[in-house]
Amino acid sequence: MSENRYSPPGADLSHTPVPPRAPWPAWRAVLVGLVVDIGGTTLAGLLIGVAWYVVLRQSGVSTEQVQAELSSTDRWSALGMVSAAVGAVFSFLGGFVCNRLAQRSDLQLGFVLAVLSLVIGFWISPDTEQPSMLIAMVLLTVASVLAGARAGRVVSHA
Repeated sequence: MSENRYSPPGADLSHTPVPPRAPWPAWRAVLVGLVVDIGGTTLAGLLIGVAWYVVLRQSGVSTEQVQAELSSTDRWSALGMVSAAVGAVFSFLGGFVCNRLAQRSDLQLGFVLAVLSLVIGFWISPDTEQPSMLIAMVLLTVASVLAGARAGRVVSHA
């Protein structure tokens, strides 16, 4: 009996661990976060509008009435609130993706993304709204993007 039966089994430890992924450049991370935020919000808004159109048409509303309803939707209505909530989710995801790709522990890129999201959002929908709604949307967008950036930050353990 040449082996010690109480010794631990041998393990092949010659493999090298996978090196951590290099962070993306800040501009690219912000661009991807912006695509997630604006693109996701736009696509979700389109799908919500189509779904609402189908629901109204199924309930017997004429096409002209549905078009009038969709073009004059009050932002404080249930449909407006659902759209705002979905937009906030995509703003959160945009901030998360931005900070995660850049592997940052601060919120600088989140602030940049929030400002760009607001500028593009105002450019896409320049219609003047009630001041209370405008303030609410700005606060919701900034808070969502920064919350996502905070959730996606990479904390240094060194």
